[in-house]
Amino acid sequence: MGIVVCLSIEPRFEDQEIAVYRMTPIAGQDFGLAFELMPGLGVIRTTLSSPCIRPAGVLNVDVAWGTSTAPGQNLNVELALASPEGPLRHSTGHPIAVDWPSRDWPANSVVWGHYSTRAPDDLPQGMYDVVLQLSDPETGLAFGQEAVIDRVTVGSATCVLAVPEGAVGVNARFGDAMRLLGYRLDRMGGNVELTLYWRPERRMEADYKVFVHVFPPGTGIPVAQDDAMPLQWRYPTSYWSLDEMVTDVLSISMEQVPPGEYGVAVGVYDPATGERLPVWDSSDNVLLDGRLVFPGEMVRVER
Repeated sequence: MGIVVCLSIEPRFEDQEIAVYRMTPIAGQDFGLAFELMPGLGVIRTTLSSPCIRPAGVLNVDVAWGTSTAPGQNLNVELALASPEGPLRHSTGHPIAVDWPSRDWPANSVVWGHYSTRAPDDLPQGMYDVVLQLSDPETGLAFGQEAVIDRVTVGSATCVLAVPEGAVGVNARFGDAMRLLGYRLDRMGGNVELTLYWRPERRMEADYKVFVHVFPPGTGIPVAQDDAMPLQWRYPTSYWSLDEMVTDVLSISMEQVPPGEYGVAVGVYDPATGERLPVWDSSDNVLLDGRLVFPGEMVRVER
């Protein structure tokens, strides 16, 4: 909980090496409310899984709530996609927090809520406001002020997100969990140096493992590989935040690999089941063996 709170409030001290946060934050000192939906309760910050989705696509939203006074009642929240030009609106209801009912929140609370909504498959393309509205869980009636927290584009094209300069963009999706934005492939002596740029599609409960295969094109069987949780086990996927790009640098030894030319592929699997996540490329074509082969990339080994 401490890590999440720290991401939602202002540090008491910060320099280039450390940041110090108050363990019991105070409204007005350690955090402010960007949007107040009812007196004493509002939004500190929000993050979206993507700035654009397709019809029938899922938008995930994380909301850091804060209080300056105790709400004293249970609340739901409606997450809506609303056309800024008319009455068109699609909304989904959620408990404001699953594990901590809002009637128990004291003043100066900082609480994360995680919500999702699936756009209807017939939702017209265009720009939509992302709206939050509190409601009564018993009656469903809305109350307080609604807040427009962001805007998303609904369109037929796959959303293309920026990658760092010098990276090769791929924009491939692994299940509904994570997206590989791009990569860099370099040779460093006897090693292949691979940098992967990931972005979560949603908040993940599982700690997925990433595998990289270096293989002869004729067989597809790996002759060298890496298999680990991201950042060499230091940053499990359950820790990832919606709005971040995770940079994972891998080094694969080629010292024992026979001379020749080899392809490179990447995949993701759940270590609890061994099941690979399905992969869709940037054109939404599914890749049958659960691996994304980097097209045109060949690693040459000479002795």
